Amino acid sequence: MRILITGILGFVAGYVISELKDKGHEIVGIDILDAAGKEKARRLPRDVTVLNCDLSELGQISPLLDETFPDLLIHLAAQSSAGKSFDDPHGTFISNAVGSLNLLESMRKKEYHGKAVFVGTSEMYRGGKERVPVNEDAPFLPVSPYAASKAAQDMMAEQYSQCYALKIVRTRSFSHTGPGQTTVFAIPAFAQQLALIGAGKKEPVLEVGNLDVVRDYTDVRDVARAYVLLLEKGRPGEAYNVSSGKGRSVRDILMKMIEISGLKVELKTIPSKIRRSDIEYLVGDNSKISRETGWRPDFGIDETLSSVLEYWREQVREGTTPGGKQSLVRG
Repeated sequence: MRILITGILGFVAGYVISELKDKGHEIVGIDILDAAGKEKARRLPRDVTVLNCDLSELGQISPLLDETFPDLLIHLAAQSSAGKSFDDPHGTFISNAVGSLNLLESMRKKEYHGKAVFVGTSEMYRGGKERVPVNEDAPFLPVSPYAASKAAQDMMAEQYSQCYALKIVRTRSFSHTGPGQTTVFAIPAFAQQLALIGAGKKEPVLEVGNLDVVRDYTDVRDVARAYVLLLEKGRPGEAYNVSSGKGRSVRDILMKMIEISGLKVELKTIPSKIRRSDIEYLVGDNSKISRETGWRPDFGIDETLSSVLEYWREQVREGTTPGGKQSLVRG
């Protein structure tokens, strides 16, 4: 089948491409092909077609739906950092909510009847004050502009499914990481610092934010597999948590990474790294996706953290330490 991926130059998209290629699908993607985008596009497999499109601009996606005529669609394009959204709430909402609405409207007007997976976030949940995993019926209480923008996306996708019979499957994806993720996020930021310290290029001081929140971490390779399974088996109109079902404090994650690195470091809390508001405990009940698709995580947390740390060691050895900048339309 021909599958269209929005935000194809983003972190998760590369792993989704690998999953889809293993199944023999043809892949077409859209993203903003500025100078940085063109450089990223050159690194994709040669048989993956990438087209220039800014979803926040009304009307750009419609002709591309005609041109690509995909059988299936995965909507990954997003400004995906909650922390960054506090600095640019307007841009975040335009990218995530308005961009998704533009895609939905184009699908409606084109009478698109292929199945689509719209990737959302667990950040829009209220969180479990009683410290139990939340299921898909948990109420929304966004505490960041990012979470609010993705809640809007989720609700609009559900409304278009009901009113216009679009075959949309929604995810509420919990924290995930892996090689290639930018240092906007905690785990790659820790790994980059540990790699620099290990190479003697940084003092043995780790800059950290709030380490006491509890999160549900899944390997990006498992997440990509979940999205493909939902494309195949997910029920249109339904939402699915993509999560490990296990809660770990950020502090425990960091201590494990330090143990893997074999380094002795000092921790230094940086106020600017602490969110203006945050959820104390956020862990997902994954029984629905497991029951309906057979998905379960394959990768353990130690394997995931080791792979991220090794990726950053390689970046440091090669002298390439990518920063944390992230496009407003890339997943």
